Amino acid sequence: MLPSLDRKAQTVWPGLSNELLLAELDETIQFVLPYPTQGEKGPHRTATVLSKHSLAHQSLADPLGLDTLSAAPRG
Repeated sequence: MLPSLDRKAQTVWPGLSNELLLAELDETIQFVLPYPTQGEKGPHRTATVLSKHSLAHQSLADPLGLDTLSAAPRG
């Protein structure tokens, strides 16, 4: 586990084990939802959504930057 990631998680959830953190993150799936363009020349639009929003996830999302994840560019 990366030390900075563990340190950030510990600030909101003291005593959180790496195994439990990984289990929590493993249950989180990121979806990228495509939307049609607006007009003929409009940009392609997407919305990025995380699947899980339990209390534990909500407390970890901001410190770990989970809500700011973006999908890898696809060619």
